[in-house]
Amino acid sequence: MKFRTTFLIVLLFISSSALCVPVGTGFSYQGELNDGGNPANGNFDFIFSLFHSETGGSLIISIPVYGVTVTNGLFTIQDIAFNSSYFDGQALWMEINVRTSPSGSYTTLTPRQIIQSVPYAVQAEYLSGTGASTNDILQFDGSDWIPSSAALSPWSKVGTKVSYTGGRVGIGTTNPNSTLHISSTASDDPFRVQIGSATKFVVKNNGGMSIGVNAAPPNNGLYVHGDAKQDANSNGMIKYLVYAFCTDGTIGGAFTGPSLINRSVNNVNSDSISIANGANDGECVITFPSNISSRFWQASVTGVDPNRGAHCTENTSTSLRCYGVKLSNGNREVVNLMLTVY
Repeated sequence: MKFRTTFLIVLLFISSSALCVPVGTGFSYQGELNDGGNPANGNFDFIFSLFHSETGGSLIISIPVYGVTVTNGLFTIQDIAFNSSYFDGQALWMEINVRTSPSGSYTTLTPRQIIQSVPYAVQAEYLSGTGASTNDILQFDGSDWIPSSAALSPWSKVGTKVSYTGGRVGIGTTNPNSTLHISSTASDDPFRVQIGSATKFVVKNNGGMSIGVNAAPPNNGLYVHGDAKQDANSNGMIKYLVYAFCTDGTIGGAFTGPSLINRSVNNVNSDSISIANGANDGECVITFPSNISSRFWQASVTGVDPNRGAHCTENTSTSLRCYGVKLSNGNREVVNLMLTVY
């Protein structure tokens, strides 16, 4: 007779009762048995054997089950109980042999069936003497994993988001004194943010911080790689730096060319700083991309000419009217000036 199974479901049943009956390691097996291509009917004997490989290998253990009723090819074996010691994390395959009950030769069904992870779940019963109930989760109590109600978990998950609202969190410390408290040894960097393969923010073990790159900052200081920008209304940083050639286009009737910005720095945003010729001799108007009426500024002449100076006054809320002067007589002069806005 030629037999074959075409359908396999392996189920693990873990249950407890008021009598605290120990959880077993048995599982039920449901299948469909064909005899010569047709659904089998009658009583059959089975042998279930464990191996560590899909083919060949040494037999680990065999369990016979006799007199199984098969109706229209379908059958259920309620309890196949391999000892839990065999489920030690290694891959296992189950081989099935079948014959017509009560005698005859056994036929080996192929291929062997791999034991999926569900039977290994019996190990959860051994994590706590109290056993587990439906919908329980495992929590670590400091020495062992124990089952407890999901409602008691300090963590919550909504979609792909996991959150904790139970109090302070300590990393490297068991006594956090802030919402997130990271404690490290003197040889470790306590915190790092990486985008792709590049570190963009790191708190180093010397007490300093590096922004934009993984570079050594000054002790207890700050290293910034790249531009540093600050809100236009905030204090504590230079907002604009301008190196400009300032003129109204003519001095004493002679054409001197347009006013120019040679270099500029904008620490507020990415908008440009512009310059235009002024209405009077040696005068120009410099316009900024933010309100500077509440800012402070300082103008000076480039070079070492002690007879020239530079001066800037507010023109509009976003611009300054600047000009050069000859110190000996106060006359307007074409000037290269440096302007700093704080």
